[in-house]
Amino acid sequence: MAKRLQTMAQATLKDVAIVMSLSATEGKCIAYNTHKGHVFIPGKATDRTIAGCTFKWSYLLVVWSTESNGKERMITEFHRMASPYRQETIIPYLNEVHTKLIHQDQDKGNAVFDAGYVAMPVADPDYDKAYSIMINALEQVVNSDKKRMAG
Repeated sequence: MAKRLQTMAQATLKDVAIVMSLSATEGKCIAYNTHKGHVFIPGKATDRTIAGCTFKWSYLLVVWSTESNGKERMITEFHRMASPYRQETIIPYLNEVHTKLIHQDQDKGNAVFDAGYVAMPVADPDYDKAYSIMINALEQVVNSDKKRMAG
């Protein structure tokens, strides 16, 4: 039964990425369908399906800042997890390592103006694909916010 549940969870999350941005999503995690190209809120059925399953996550951390000379910079870290993690443990872990990266940049005297991450439980992207997914998801969020404000 556990193997069947794991297979169902992998099929459910095949095209899903979790994205967070301090500015665009106000520090909250959102789900992004990489195949259909839209942001969505997972339902209770999805939550139940993946609750007990573990995944070898791939993730990209990004920090955008401004140096003291006014030059903008971006720091990134891309990782593929060697050990499987559950969804409920990966988010706190990502928040912790992301906060450390932000503090490292601030310790250099840089002014951080945004930071975020993208994490994928099933897909195994390279750096460029992960960054593209993150930017596309954040553009979706920003554009939907603009439509809400205008409407």
